Amino acid sequence: MPKIGKYKAGILIDGADASRRTIGLRIIIRFRSCASRLTIKRMQQIAAHASKLASPPSADPQPVGSGEMTEQIQTELEATASRAVHIATSLLCVTPELAGSVSAEQIPRDAGTYIWRFGNESSPAYVGVGLGRNGLFQRITTQHLRSSYLKSVFRKAIVADFGVDPSNGAVNCIKVHFSLAYLPCPEDTFSVIGIAESMLISTLKPKYNKAKK
Repeated sequence: MPKIGKYKAGILIDGADASRRTIGLRIIIRFRSCASRLTIKRMQQIAAHASKLASPPSADPQPVGSGEMTEQIQTELEATASRAVHIATSLLCVTPELAGSVSAEQIPRDAGTYIWRFGNESSPAYVGVGLGRNGLFQRITTQHLRSSYLKSVFRKAIVADFGVDPSNGAVNCIKVHFSLAYLPCPEDTFSVIGIAESMLISTLKPKYNKAKK
């Protein structure tokens, strides 16, 4: 069971009963002092829905084309969905730090996902991913928190909401009014990290995320 900061998050997945053409995906998530149980329940509902989409119909499935929907592909779909849920729920267990106290040196250069929250509150403001050459460092430090970079969607939303200038004013506003939690995912594919991001946005509905809700 991996340690996330000072918390632990774990997922247990039951197998499938191929003889009955059904797939059982049961996700048990254990947390200590992390996200609200309502949020976790909604994440479980998304995972169950993803499993259902990966399952064949109750009747004997008819092959499509060359019969791509094999048992191996079903297993891979389940693994992708469960890994994405693990990333999403693990991020929710990371204790956010006030943006002004986060130094550039501590942001990892691995690919991963992150969440901005309003101050020390649990209310989510923006969820994103860092998938570039320098991963989270590039996305958070050289884009969101660099005053000369003016294409950040998060920063544009802050400019509109707080009425500050788009460069130094927006960066200072982030450092004072927002907190940050991030999760490096060096062993995961960009696709899985992106699915985790979509799950988080769909579930949490952050104020400044306009797409994927």
